[in-house]
Amino acid sequence: SAPTLHSGPLQSCPLPPLSSLYDLTVVQATSPDQFQIVSYSQKVAYAALISQMTGYYDDLSNHTPVTDDHLRVGSILAFRDSSSWHRAKIVRVVNLHPLAVALK
Repeated sequence: SAPTLHSGPLQSCPLPPLSSLYDLTVVQATSPDQFQIVSYSQKVAYAALISQMTGYYDDLSNHTPVTDDHLRVGSILAFRDSSSWHRAKIVRVVNLHPLAVALK
């Protein structure tokens, strides 16, 4: 049978109380003060989402041309980082030509 595709956001996990232990995985580090974590309990769901997105977007027929109208603060897009695809929200448009956006 075909695998079930994930849709919608991953479930948020509540933050643990201050000074308690919390299992997490760092999934991306851009700099010492900018990194992305995933709760250890959501690690499998996150890995499945990345795998599904990579399989989907590696097929060029699933690509949509991006216009300047798509690149607004708050827009959600997919981007490729090395060999995998991720979702991101545009938080700031720095420049459109050449393209430079800040993602979250």
